[in-house]
Amino acid sequence: MRISPRLYRNLKNLIEDGTLGLDDLERLAFRELKTRAYQQFDPKPCAPGCAACCHAKEDDLYFECTARDARRIARYLGMPVEEFRERYTNGPEFKKKKNGACPMLWRRKCSVYPVKPRYCTEFKAGSICCNYARARLGFPAL
Repeated sequence: MRISPRLYRNLKNLIEDGTLGLDDLERLAFRELKTRAYQQFDPKPCAPGCAACCHAKEDDLYFECTARDARRIARYLGMPVEEFRERYTNGPEFKKKKNGACPMLWRRKCSVYPVKPRYCTEFKAGSICCNYARARLGFPAL
């Protein structure tokens, strides 16, 4: 992936002064790759009951939960944001269930679909990320 020299210098400075850690850089790079991958595919409808994108095996996928996502979901669930964060998140990401599923997944359906996190709205059916998630669970590509 090519980045501009200016962006490279800015990122390097943020890492050197401790503002940006390697984990943060990895997440930024993953988000950029994901965005570029989504721009190069023909969208398809989700397969009913699939929920492959809502599962993570080991630590190869995390479910991002921004502050805005936490506020919206907490309001939807009728609980204080602090309680939501404590119960469902570890810092900037959702805790995973024992089977690797997102904690918002209930009976293979998203329990907060009307206010689903930004991360989930960016996960497009038929994309490289979608088919990777499906392959991990033994499903055929869309």
